Amino acid sequence: MSEKYTIVQHEKRLFWLQNCPVLLHSYALTKNNTNNSIFLQCKFENIADNPIKAMNIAVKCSDVSHQELANVDNFPYLDINVQPYTLFGDKTPVALPNNTTRNVRIIPLKVIFSDDTTWENTSERAYELAEYEQQPISSLGELADQYKRDLHKICTDSEKHNYLPANVNGFTVCGCGKVVLPDTQYCASCGVDFSKLFAINNSEILHTEQQQYDEEQQKIALQEQQDKLQKETQQLQYRKKLRKIISIISCIVLVIIIGTVAGTTYSRYRQEQEAIRQEQEALEKTQAAVEQITNVESDDAQISSDIEDKVITFTISGAGINAKDMPKTLSDLSEQDLQYLWNNDTSHLDYAIDSWLGLKDSYINLQGSIMDKYVELGGSDAYSIHTVCNSDDNIKIFEFDGNSLIYDYWEEMERYRDFSSIELLAALITSRGK
Repeated sequence: MSEKYTIVQHEKRLFWLQNCPVLLHSYALTKNNTNNSIFLQCKFENIADNPIKAMNIAVKCSDVSHQELANVDNFPYLDINVQPYTLFGDKTPVALPNNTTRNVRIIPLKVIFSDDTTWENTSERAYELAEYEQQPISSLGELADQYKRDLHKICTDSEKHNYLPANVNGFTVCGCGKVVLPDTQYCASCGVDFSKLFAINNSEILHTEQQQYDEEQQKIALQEQQDKLQKETQQLQYRKKLRKIISIISCIVLVIIIGTVAGTTYSRYRQEQEAIRQEQEALEKTQAAVEQITNVESDDAQISSDIEDKVITFTISGAGINAKDMPKTLSDLSEQDLQYLWNNDTSHLDYAIDSWLGLKDSYINLQGSIMDKYVELGGSDAYSIHTVCNSDDNIKIFEFDGNSLIYDYWEEMERYRDFSSIELLAALITSRGK
């Protein structure tokens, strides 16, 4: 699906008119693809000190070959209340009489301020492209740094300035790039006082200030050098005295340190060696106990082990059960299976539950036997036991943390014991039918 609107022209350059309190920042011609109409949108800026409550413009229209077409003689922007140095107008479409319009000249006719004063364009001159060239600060050459120092004294946002200020076509252009009316005292962007800004752009004054600055820097450098030399002399004398004192004290302290350190070091060494020995003995006992337990192999189960971060994980497998073949809960059964259980003897369901609980009891007994055997064989108390019971298809069905069962594959099976099987199945089937 095609877009409803198409921008056929978009001018983003700045336009102005001498003494006009409103700048034209950009404009766009847009085509309504639904009815092929053309409308204009303008983005203006109020650069006066008073709010604007209304503005009238005219639009001279022409086609792609600049042949004149029907114009817009007077279009009002009403009830706008635009504060100083605020953009406006870009949300207001200006309908153009001819849908072949591709070029426009925009004429500010009248600006009405909130205090009812007005500005009028009696000659009906159109906005002109703001073409001007500002000299960069670097054009001052060796005086550029001095200009920046003076600028920093009068402007808190001096880093915004890359150019020298200029008066062009009845407007003042700040070094930060802001365009204002010529009688404006302060820049609306960086806040600089224009009278002071133009005053510092004086090559003779800058040259004199540069010489004074260089002389001051030389004096500062000389004073710093003298201070450094004096400080080094004082430090040298101090170090000579200090060496004599240190040589005397060192002999006394050395004797004390040798006796103290020797005793302390030996005592710490004995403690560390004893801790290592105890840890090694505990590890050897633990490993011996684990090896005996994991060597158990029978038709019922096989046991493997892993030790990490002082936790022994025993894995029990080979229980003769495939977990994938068992539903986790009755709610996982299909409606067909539920209907079968409803319509037939549910005794085999009770049998399945009994079988599962029997399997659970067997694993709990086996896990308890492992813990008892571990303690019996002298395993260290510093190593805790974690037991995982897997089915033949390697799905975890039980997990123990010490003596605590923390995971049960068919965890809801015991809860089903608290209900009548018939009532439970009836409830499940009823809920499935909703």
